[in-house]
Amino acid sequence: MKNQHGSFIVVAAITMVLVISVVAIGIEVGRWYTVRSEMSKAVDAASLAGAKNSSNPYVDPELLAKQVAEANFPEGLLGTDGTPNFNVTIGGDGKVFVDGTTDVVNTVGRTVKRQDGTTHETTLVGAQGAAQLRKSEVMLVLDRSGSMSGQPWTDLQTAAVSFLEFFEDSQSDDKFGLIMFETAARVYQPLGTDFVDPMTQVINSTNTASWTNSEDAINQADGPDGFSDLSGI
Repeated sequence: MKNQHGSFIVVAAITMVLVISVVAIGIEVGRWYTVRSEMSKAVDAASLAGAKNSSNPYVDPELLAKQVAEANFPEGLLGTDGTPNFNVTIGGDGKVFVDGTTDVVNTVGRTVKRQDGTTHETTLVGAQGAAQLRKSEVMLVLDRSGSMSGQPWTDLQTAAVSFLEFFEDSQSDDKFGLIMFETAARVYQPLGTDFVDPMTQVINSTNTASWTNSEDAINQADGPDGFSDLSGI
């Protein structure tokens, strides 16, 4: 009877060690997946930011993507070791790729020795994100009614022209149209490509007048000279 009690204690002890080990490994692996999930969010946000600014002449999309990734996954997040590494690549088609890697500090891994006697101090975890700026369709609707006369109209002209310049490199693919309104709304340029120079000239050469008919302007933006018909998609 005493021998049986002793055997039970030994089996129970071994079982407890195995259970604790499995739970510890589960927690460790769970941390790897948690870190990878946060890394995936960071590289996705970074690639989207880079793609959205690929035609912005005032922004380096590669640098911006890296800054966004680092802001979303700072050093030491979730017990990671050291500064995470982000590599940004921009393809010829404007597609932005962001690769991120970081070292996760192990708990159980430190107790497991390799054949050379070293331990698994950290585990490398990584993720990749990719995004591409799609072709844009924009109807620019400007208020040139009398209430905009003076400095407000001058400021609006400056802002509209600056906005157009963002698309200077992609205007052969993107489509823009221009509507300005006062008492009546008028389509100054139907939706089409190669729009930066002609729209800039129209905006800079137009003055304010009369009343404000914004409703008609918005309706015309969806008219025959406006957005493409996507109802079949």
